[in-house]
Amino acid sequence: MFQILPVVCRLNEQFGEKRFDGRGIPKTFVVNHMIKKMKRYILLIPAILIMAACSKKNNPAPARLTPSNANATDLVGKWTVITDTIFLKGSSQFNTKPVNDASYFTFEADGTGNLGTTSSGLEGLFNYTVNNGTLILTIPNPNGSTGVYATYSIYNITKSTLGLRLSNNNNTYEDAWLTK
Repeated sequence: MFQILPVVCRLNEQFGEKRFDGRGIPKTFVVNHMIKKMKRYILLIPAILIMAACSKKNNPAPARLTPSNANATDLVGKWTVITDTIFLKGSSQFNTKPVNDASYFTFEADGTGNLGTTSSGLEGLFNYTVNNGTLILTIPNPNGSTGVYATYSIYNITKSTLGLRLSNNNNTYEDAWLTK
């Protein structure tokens, strides 16, 4: 340190006091060195921000569940019938049947299911398919033949509610509201 001091003093005398700091290093060198460091950080910060903003996860929001895009997977589980209403087409007449026997549909992932009531313990097995807003239940005969089938229109569906419409004939239709 003592050897540097005479050199600093000589440099200050030779070039003037403003050109060197107290250690004998030219002030322009110190400033240039600081600017180079700042440029590095100025370029590094935007690069980090860009990399953080670019996420590999580009998961689009799942499609909203609608009757037209519902599938068998959406129905899997036990659904309890809450209301069952019969309407007369072209009229405001309707008959809401009370559902006090805890009727239910159970849909399995393999396309099978059962329907019944918890109060009577009766159950019926069925096979089902879902396509473009239509639920088709096929109830096999005991002898193995195809049996009876029913075609329901799905008019409302969420993860926990299901609205089914069964057209009985040309004059009436039946709406059932189910919850999971």
